[in-house]
Amino acid sequence: FNMLGQRVRTLLSDLQPAGYHTAVWDGRGDQGRQAGSGVYFVRMNAKGANSTVFSDVRKMLLVK
Repeated sequence: FNMLGQRVRTLLSDLQPAGYHTAVWDGRGDQGRQAGSGVYFVRMNAKGANSTVFSDVRKMLLVK
């Protein structure tokens, strides 16, 4: 998401097995255009087997 709260790109949206995972963003939006330098936000949601829910938002800086 950008500073205005607009979705820039979705990297993963399917179920993943438990464990550590990595997603790499190439700096492009969903339409393939290069995003500008600035602050972006990454949102992650996860649901555990025992119905516990984890949600977190982190800031990310894109520098060209």
